[in-house]
Amino acid sequence: MRPAVLMILIAWLGIAPCIAETPATPNQDAGHQAVFGRVVEFIGGRTADFETSFNSRSRTRQVNGSVHFLLQQPNLFRIDAATGRVSYTLVSDGQVMTIYNPRLKKYVELAAPDSAAKGLGLITGLSSVQSQLLRLIGVIQEVARGSERFAVTADGTAKVGDHQCNRFTLVEQTEAGRYSETWDVWLRQAGEPLPCKFTVKSSDGSSDDVQTSHFNWKTPKFSEESFVFLPPQGAEKVQSVGDLGFGPAL
Repeated sequence: MRPAVLMILIAWLGIAPCIAETPATPNQDAGHQAVFGRVVEFIGGRTADFETSFNSRSRTRQVNGSVHFLLQQPNLFRIDAATGRVSYTLVSDGQVMTIYNPRLKKYVELAAPDSAAKGLGLITGLSSVQSQLLRLIGVIQEVARGSERFAVTADGTAKVGDHQCNRFTLVEQTEAGRYSETWDVWLRQAGEPLPCKFTVKSSDGSSDDVQTSHFNWKTPKFSEESFVFLPPQGAEKVQSVGDLGFGPAL
């Protein structure tokens, strides 16, 4: 699987998108460009409360996990994740960011970054599977700009959970035999075009990795304690991220 690219979580994690009025290219229908432009416009600068659950499988492994995001611009966030055998919590109150390993009950305090994306960048290796969710945001932005990198087709509708959703297939344009990706993305029909689900198939020419993620969106209702880390009884404060004792997700 391609290395994690956590730093491109553009809007939900606090980097404002910039959508130019770019004309559609031969590989990009103007209608599809407009749909994904609406997604980027909605998520830019918004607060959010959502959960994702995912399943990732390859020739040698299968990993299940979930992540809960609480995000408030510009740099208040709480991220609780369980990926395979690894769990972690990131909390920023805007001044201090805490990273916590619940398995060993260890935590470290650092100066708060100016976005959640930069906070996640400190523990990139823990989220190599979940990074496909984060990469999706970059793909959506490319489609909204009319990039030639992806060919987009509309593939009907389907019910995902309680919502009727439009399905789009995004195929990366690469030379035969090179690493490529195909994304199937479902967006809500009613209201804001929030992602309902996505499946991404990554291929290096000899084997395929497939990940499917589902979304559960909630109405943000934050309290004063939402972005404050309260150390559990017996938790130990350490000096660096390396002292937290995180191991591989598998």
